[in-house]
Amino acid sequence: MANTTLIMVPVPEERVLEVYALLAASGDSPPASAVSAAAAPDAIADEELIAKAYRQSPEAMTLFLDYLADHPGQVIKSSEIAEAIGRTGPQQAGVLGAFGRRMKNRYGQEKWFFSAYWDHDVGSMVYSMSPEAADVIKRTRKGK
Repeated sequence: MANTTLIMVPVPEERVLEVYALLAASGDSPPASAVSAAAAPDAIADEELIAKAYRQSPEAMTLFLDYLADHPGQVIKSSEIAEAIGRTGPQQAGVLGAFGRRMKNRYGQEKWFFSAYWDHDVGSMVYSMSPEAADVIKRTRKGK
């Protein structure tokens, strides 16, 4: 970030997660790719990679993944997950931003193994995990 000028941009609280998702994307791609890359549900079919990402995640991220895995196939609002795992919206957004960077930089993945997208109807980021990915998380959680 050398020679980068930082500016403050006011963002409505309910849209902070969108901004974090955009910032987590590579600077090489257009900003819209951040949300679209994360929105592809269960993009990683490799069970070992899902398990590895779970095992190498900090507690804040494993709580998030556990919550999704315990509600497979359900579309869940960001605020519901944050409240259930004892996080604020900005804390959760920070954890997801770090997870997105780790998926890209450590594992070479542009997409997550759960879906994440802005739902205009509910005015929130929403998340969902397939039953297959949830099973991998549950098996990994037991063996952790």
